[in-house]
Amino acid sequence: AASGEAEEVAYVSDVARAIVAAMQFRDDSDDPSVGLGGPTLMRLGSNIAVSMRDMKAGMERYLPPDDKREAAPESSGESHESNSLANYDAERNRDLLGWTQNTGLREGTRSMLAWHILNAYPFGLP
Repeated sequence: AASGEAEEVAYVSDVARAIVAAMQFRDDSDDPSVGLGGPTLMRLGSNIAVSMRDMKAGMERYLPPDDKREAAPESSGESHESNSLANYDAERNRDLLGWTQNTGLREGTRSMLAWHILNAYPFGLP
């Protein structure tokens, strides 16, 4: 997708919980009005959409200045509610798996960057 188009994002630990829930999901009902009636395709809709430009700008807030890094354009700093298909997926996942995304965009960004910085520079920034 182009850098200005919003894409769905989800924090990896939230996705891992969803995968475990989906692996444990069983629908043994043969009646389609009661259940899904067999194997089921699940799309992990997060209900959080952000453009890659805004994601980059959000990450740069937490990083030290770097003269070599291209400056990101001003970000609105907001995540956008995703399209109706993602809303449907999020509701369906909540109903079938009991799963909803817990980690917000800013919290997930901070956690992801902290993890990478700590692993790249375990003894502090150079």
